[in-house]
Amino acid sequence: MKPPHDALPVVRIAEARPEDLGALEAYLVTRTDTCMFLRSNLRQAGLAWSGQRYGAQYMLAWRGDAVVGVVAHAWSNMLLVQADEAIGELASAVVASSGRTVAGLSGPLEQVIAARKVLGLAEQTALLDSAEILMSLALDDLQVPRALAEGHVRGRRAMESDRDRLIAWRAAYVTELLGKQPGAELDAEAADNIDAALAADRIWVITDDDAIVAMSAFNAELPDCVQIGGVYTPPALRRRGYARAAVAASLLDARARGVRRAVLFTAGTDAEAAYRALGFVATGRFGLIFLR
Repeated sequence: MKPPHDALPVVRIAEARPEDLGALEAYLVTRTDTCMFLRSNLRQAGLAWSGQRYGAQYMLAWRGDAVVGVVAHAWSNMLLVQADEAIGELASAVVASSGRTVAGLSGPLEQVIAARKVLGLAEQTALLDSAEILMSLALDDLQVPRALAEGHVRGRRAMESDRDRLIAWRAAYVTELLGKQPGAELDAEAADNIDAALAADRIWVITDDDAIVAMSAFNAELPDCVQIGGVYTPPALRRRGYARAAVAASLLDARARGVRRAVLFTAGTDAEAAYRALGFVATGRFGLIFLR
């Protein structure tokens, strides 16, 4: 009889190989709420690394023949962490292997804190250092806002004709979230983000009298689960329920094509209240750090 995995020593920490995909997915699938970025990126780009969007260099911790941890250094230079064990060793190994700078970290809160400390980044100034509230929703329990349900506002997928407005909103969103200065560099980053979301058909808008008034997107997506991100309403249009309607519109579309669950993370009390009104419940804490 084989001993249980938790009775075995960690055999090795090693860079992931293509044949490790099944074992890695078996580990991640039971932890989906905190590793949507990892699972979605793997679905988009696999384990191969060429610097491509959604690609990453992956370091795995093994206990016997089972994966017990992973840290990925993504194309964006973010570290994506999900490790029951050896978080420090994994973080150190993947950064040493990639040779790239670390732009930030995301994952289960305590693991993010531990990885940052081991990498010597605890004192580095952060644009954002947030202990987010992790929330989830079974889409059968979605509470659709009355304004959307009764047609006072309408939700739809974003179109190419919305692009310029959405880029401006994305730039404003990043300025508000991270304090980045407006300018050509931020505009280019915003355009890249919106163009990718439009190409993937992952962004929704709410219209009121035919004018778009809010947006919401999926920043990670699986056949059975989506992760909400990039929710934005211009300041002059806030507190009218537009953002909540945008999220609901995206989730109604997702539910119609068979998605069963949604997750998100937030640090804002107003946003948390809006998500709770949609039926989301808090399930844990999520660490999100962007370094300066």
